Amino acid sequence: MTSGPPQHTELELRPRADRFVRDALHRLRVSPSLGMLFAAALAALAAALAYGHVLSPLIIATVVAATTALGIVILGAWFAIAVFGTRWTMYHDRLVVRRPGAPRLEVPVDDLSAVRLESISGFGLHEPILKFVNKSGGIIFWTVASRWSDSDLSKLWRRLGLQPVNALDSVNDFQTMPYDRRY
Repeated sequence: MTSGPPQHTELELRPRADRFVRDALHRLRVSPSLGMLFAAALAALAAALAYGHVLSPLIIATVVAATTALGIVILGAWFAIAVFGTRWTMYHDRLVVRRPGAPRLEVPVDDLSAVRLESISGFGLHEPILKFVNKSGGIIFWTVASRWSDSDLSKLWRRLGLQPVNALDSVNDFQTMPYDRRY
């Protein structure tokens, strides 16, 4: 962490809120097994609670409705935390990256050697990612490219003096990417 007087923020980036619902629906479409697994678990829970009761249909309907409502509330909270809690702040000498649930990351501008536009694949998804790389070729952090507006990213590239290297043919397996470096 840098100490001393507060520094002027040159640029602040936040994820695109307009992509959240579309991305969530896309994930459900390409990986319906998750939805089916949830539905099966919900049906099993409802059946277990209703077993032997006269009001079995009412109990099953109540469990399904309550769990669905709870799921919507949890998704809404996740949306608010993910969209409004994630922020990249550019100062003259460093990029500070914050995401709920992850440690604050401060990247000195001089440590960034490249940004690579690559692909990630897994769980039925295949999408572009931005990989921020240090001088030794190690990953500083990565992010799903579509979560950020093109105009904000253009401002960041200008400020950093970097343009992403197009390496979309380089496909990373989602399970091998360091999740603690996803911002």
